Amino acid sequence: MGQSGTIKVKNADILLSHGNVDGRKIVIEILDAGLESADPYDNTRKLIELDGETLYFYGRKLSPQHENLECDLSKIQHIYVIGAGKAA
Repeated sequence: MGQSGTIKVKNADILLSHGNVDGRKIVIEILDAGLESADPYDNTRKLIELDGETLYFYGRKLSPQHENLECDLSKIQHIYVIGAGKAA
């Protein structure tokens, strides 16, 4: 199971119903951890935070070259988000 405790391998119960159950549990835990670490929703939540009317972008978590930014939403009328690829 991943850190959040949710199983991402949907057919885990079937996989664990026969064969080398202990070995299969280990493989499912590894797969769940990998899927969780690659989850674009969870990763986006780690990089963006809303506190009142201030939106924070933690760019330094991406790499040292990126800046951390904050945006006062009370001064902005619209936000447009553009994305491409599987994570979008």
